[in-house]
Amino acid sequence: MARENSFEGLVTLWQERYDAFRGSGIDVRQTEDYEDKLSESKRVITSLESVAQDCMRLTEGLKPAVATANPETAKLVCPFPRLFKVASIEHVHEAARDTLGKVIEETFILGLVSHLILFNHPARRYIEGVDKAGLFARWSESAAVADIQLRAYNRECNGIPEGVFMGQYAARVRPLLKEQFRVGFWREGKFQSRFRNVFYSGCFLGMLGDMAANALS
Repeated sequence: MARENSFEGLVTLWQERYDAFRGSGIDVRQTEDYEDKLSESKRVITSLESVAQDCMRLTEGLKPAVATANPETAKLVCPFPRLFKVASIEHVHEAARDTLGKVIEETFILGLVSHLILFNHPARRYIEGVDKAGLFARWSESAAVADIQLRAYNRECNGIPEGVFMGQYAARVRPLLKEQFRVGFWREGKFQSRFRNVFYSGCFLGMLGDMAANALS
């Protein structure tokens, strides 16, 4: 779970980002199965907490508790060498380190929550039986290009995932980049792209979890 965030707090945060995108469109919270999706989402996030923690550690350039299937591919998940010219979050200047970690983890978990709320998978009742180490290994193999892989996915969701991400970017990511790292206009596109991938890698974990649970059904 993202630092200092309960499941209820994450749902509230997701709703805020969703409202910023939704405008006057159809509200997914008014669907008959919304409360069931929330209940399922809490169950999945609780079950996958250790996997999510390893995903976020790898993203931050830290050593995960579980070994990755391909260490070289897994290194590409971490954006720090390309964006901040350091190996991991541990080398970011202290004044911004904690806030940056919170924003990365929050962005990742918002992606996971988005998938769980927008999709209803009947096999989620088997999520506790999923091989967590295997799930993390599969995630680490492809998470570096999650945003590219999920372009069609975003369209199928009527652009809601991208809208939630942009809400998060405007509210949390961009102010951090401007205030703490002095990221200017010409560099911002690169940073936005990498944080977008962090968000979609959270969605990707949710998808892989559904697929792994389905294999047990």
